[in-house]
Amino acid sequence: MMQTNFVKWYIENRVIFVQWPREVSNEDVIAANADIVSLLDAGTPLVHIIHDTFSTKHHPKNVFWLRRTFTFISHPALGWFLTAANDPFIKFLGMILPQIDRNSRYHIAGEIQPLLNFLRERDPSLDWASAAEINS
Repeated sequence: MMQTNFVKWYIENRVIFVQWPREVSNEDVIAANADIVSLLDAGTPLVHIIHDTFSTKHHPKNVFWLRRTFTFISHPALGWFLTAANDPFIKFLGMILPQIDRNSRYHIAGEIQPLLNFLRERDPSLDWASAAEINS
């Protein structure tokens, strides 16, 4: 059972979409991580994640706490970890967390569409016809 309403499948069993809310609490981060891990466990590897952080205005900023909490980053089923961000801290965080875990499959962009295009080029096995609609 999902703990959040902002973590869902974008392409069933293959691509997770996380649309972070305006205000992100520590509890939101913990719950989102649990949901992401559950979907990674249930999905067909490699499972990619798209993080949409555009509406996020307030979020936890303790890098060490976030690293300990975001256990999904080292999940063996994780494919590409993609972030759409305009917040400087989120861009910074998105660049250092994958490096800590040596995940070379990380990409960041200023909009969602370039991330979708990037993923389409990197994983031709995805069924784009079954993709859910993204509400930006």
